[in-house]
Amino acid sequence: MKGDDVKKLQEYLNNNGYIISAIGAGSKGKETTYFGTLTKNAVIKFQKANKITPAIGYFGPITRGVVNKKVARTKVARTVLAMELVVLK
Repeated sequence: MKGDDVKKLQEYLNNNGYIISAIGAGSKGKETTYFGTLTKNAVIKFQKANKITPAIGYFGPITRGVVNKKVARTKVARTVLAMELVVLK
């Protein structure tokens, strides 16, 4: 599987402690558009950490839903923080 959505997934995983690779292709800042074994292994780590079963590295609707929920929470937290900073000025 290939595509920009894979690169976004790799960026998310790398930025949230589910490292694709320490160096080279797939590493932080060098994410690729290719969903291979390294990405699959990082998805498995994410699934296990979030108690998603079966943790087999498939980025399907359950895993996608958990990621989307976490991303949404992060966006809300950033918005609240930005609003608090404006109020403090």
